[in-house]
Amino acid sequence: MLRCSIGIFLIGLALAATTAEAAIYRVGNGAGCTHATIQSAIDAAGAASGASDIRIRAGAFADTALEIGNESDALRLIGGFANCADELPIPGDGSSLQGTIGHPVLTINGASNVTLVGLAIGNAITGYHGAGIFYVAAAGELTLIDSVVSGNHAYSGGGIFISSTGSATPDALRLVLRGRSFVSANVATHGHGGGIECVRATVRVLDESGLSLNEATLGNGGGIHASDCRIELASRGFLNGTLWSNHADAGKGGALYLEGAAASAVVYPVDALLPNRVRLNTARFGGAIAMAGGARMDIHEGWIEQNTAEVEGGAIWIEDGGAAGLDTRLTLRGDLVGAPAGAVHCWDREVCNRLRGNGAISPLDAPGAGAAVFMAMRVAGGPSGSAHARFIGTRIDDSIGESLITQLGADSHLVFDGAVIVNNRLNGLLAISTNPMSSLDFVATTIAGNTVGAVSTVLFGPLGCSVDSEARGMRVERSIVWQPGHALLAFFGDTPQAECYRHLVGNSFNGLPDSPERVVADPAFVDAANADYRLSLYSPALDFAPAHPADATRIGGSRVFDLGHFGNRFGPQDLGAYEEAPDDLIFANGFE
Repeated sequence: MLRCSIGIFLIGLALAATTAEAAIYRVGNGAGCTHATIQSAIDAAGAASGASDIRIRAGAFADTALEIGNESDALRLIGGFANCADELPIPGDGSSLQGTIGHPVLTINGASNVTLVGLAIGNAITGYHGAGIFYVAAAGELTLIDSVVSGNHAYSGGGIFISSTGSATPDALRLVLRGRSFVSANVATHGHGGGIECVRATVRVLDESGLSLNEATLGNGGGIHASDCRIELASRGFLNGTLWSNHADAGKGGALYLEGAAASAVVYPVDALLPNRVRLNTARFGGAIAMAGGARMDIHEGWIEQNTAEVEGGAIWIEDGGAAGLDTRLTLRGDLVGAPAGAVHCWDREVCNRLRGNGAISPLDAPGAGAAVFMAMRVAGGPSGSAHARFIGTRIDDSIGESLITQLGADSHLVFDGAVIVNNRLNGLLAISTNPMSSLDFVATTIAGNTVGAVSTVLFGPLGCSVDSEARGMRVERSIVWQPGHALLAFFGDTPQAECYRHLVGNSFNGLPDSPERVVADPAFVDAANADYRLSLYSPALDFAPAHPADATRIGGSRVFDLGHFGNRFGPQDLGAYEEAPDDLIFANGFE
């Protein structure tokens, strides 16, 4: 019931917050109306002092091109009133502000605090920025409550363009989507940001709001293009998710492109039953998310599903920092460590924190690199910074491409900790790392049930590693790699460094010396045929490795449980992404 009424609830709050103290202007024809046009009401509110409400009759307004100047006092435009005598808008109705050619529907210049309630802003065409809303100021806030920005076409920022003119942090200028507000079916014809283009500002997507069906025809960021911006996605989503079916046809980041040293994004759930979902987006590079230039992003218990890149990076594409000392960093994790207040755990950890069904595949079905993750190297000369990505307890499954994970570049670090990498369909190798100065680490991870190329090994990369926390080279430790018919490593002449491949159960450890630390045996999963890769009571991976309490697990539980009646091979920790606790044995090992 809360989800159905959240918009009416927020409209009520907006009205209740201002009715007593705000000046009220009524737009329409007939008794009680103060203004015949919305612009004349805006001008009157601007000439007065204090908060103002502009109540707008229901229905459509053609050829709309509104301008708001410096409105530091609260200004609210509220649509959907049947007549000028009504105190509340018609439930479920609103006012439609239809644009024209050559001007945004709404232009906001200056330090203003504006709220739009129950408005549809659409069908404007401009060769500049922000056909729906153009908002440029040093500071201020624009809030949309139960409003829609759709069907607009601009050079960039098809739906909304927001940019700070100041040098302050991105928090000084803000765009907030509340209730059921949507930025949908807008187009950036030549530049970036089909739905929203953000420059040095903050965008918050809350409640049940979202972005869908937006398109950047030639640029980056089909849904949102964020340059030195702060992005917060804390929405339950509506229908298909928070960011869905957005497209960067020739560029990067179907849902979101994030770049710049001041750029950051945080994604977290606010409803235990509805994970924050980024799905069905497409791009040439980075079907869902693309990052570059020192940007940082943290995704908590998110769901990135069925996104497609035509060339590389089906779900995620990451480029290095682009300058000396800058790091581009992404973390996808199955916990709320560091999440903002209001974050709640997903009802089932197996459902969330997941990359599912993503693909790197062209329209002609040619498979590409990095169906799940692609780490790129800036090709321009000069220092290039570094790139880092960590997948903590993440399940990666049902992806399609030439490879699942591809890592290029001279200084990048890619870590899978407590991850489950299963049931992906690949024409080539599962993971490729091309430079010995980078690192590719699989720690406490389960790799099983993937289809790889007929003559492919599972992993290709440097055969040696260093021993520091972000090791150079490739490491596989305290993990399970069960890919019958395929060797673990590809190597030509060089001998793999045994210290980089420790405490493992798998089907092949080609090129590595025999060692009791590496056991060739069936891991005895609970039910691999039905994608359950927990360990059964009969698994040789139970109580196998020395204790590493910092290792993650798929379901967010603690490491290390000594099962007691099992002989510890090298220590009490289980291999792979799951740690069996004594209380779980009856219910988690096939007895059910």
